[in-house]
Amino acid sequence: MSDHPSPLIRLVRRAPRVLGVTLAAAMTLLLLPLWQSDAHAVTAVSPATAPFGPSNTPIPRWYADAAGTKLQPCNAGLPKCPFAPADFVAPNGEAFYFLAKGTVDTTPPPGFAAVRSEVVLGLEAAFVPAPLSVFQRVRIRVQVPQPGTYTVTYPYGTKTFAVAAVGPRFEINDTVDTGTLGLQPPNFALAAPAGGGSIEPFLKPGPGVVAPTGFLGDGLVHPVSGSPKGTNFFRIQGPGINPGADPTLACPGILAGSNCIQQNNFLLQGQLLTPSLVAT
Repeated sequence: MSDHPSPLIRLVRRAPRVLGVTLAAAMTLLLLPLWQSDAHAVTAVSPATAPFGPSNTPIPRWYADAAGTKLQPCNAGLPKCPFAPADFVAPNGEAFYFLAKGTVDTTPPPGFAAVRSEVVLGLEAAFVPAPLSVFQRVRIRVQVPQPGTYTVTYPYGTKTFAVAAVGPRFEINDTVDTGTLGLQPPNFALAAPAGGGSIEPFLKPGPGVVAPTGFLGDGLVHPVSGSPKGTNFFRIQGPGINPGADPTLACPGILAGSNCIQQNNFLLQGQLLTPSLVAT
């Protein structure tokens, strides 16, 4: 196969990555082939809809990453999945295809109670914004002990934040949603990585982790693998961020110390496409 991308793929790459632009609103359901090389980061969305949920709000049966991993909505309920089919109802229901969450207890500001810092990486369907949205979410919430510059590293990237003042909860509270956010009709392809999101490829269980057959996780926290940047961890660097009470949260090598904290375990949830549905 030629290494030159097709005109369709070039169009997707040029598509604006913010909501509200005319091109994104006008695009119809876009299906991208899985047989291109990983270098193109080509992804796909199912032409069929999931066999559950309100009949007037269908969502794709699966999403696939460039490696060909297809995930259906993880609907087996806790602990393997975040939800069950009965949960996916308006206005607050959510359906997750993929969810990875890392948490760590950082140093709180003087005089304030500790709250758990987190990174949340998801591909989900929800009714907010209405009428129906399917989107990737990268959420970073971190409590820091003092003003300063803090750098957060997670499996899909690195972000740096300047904190000017501290308070009772999260001094860093950053959420980026990418997808068909309230567009009507919805363009479900915008929630795939080729639509502008950073979740590519889907994380997998780490070495030695045995997940239940057909699922990414068992409801417990474990190491993960598959970061495109080789950063299969949640790390925060900044002045005094590590309270030092847990040696397992120390950063490696020269980063070790009070100015760096790292969590290598994630809650990972996802359900591989049921074999009987692969052709749809």
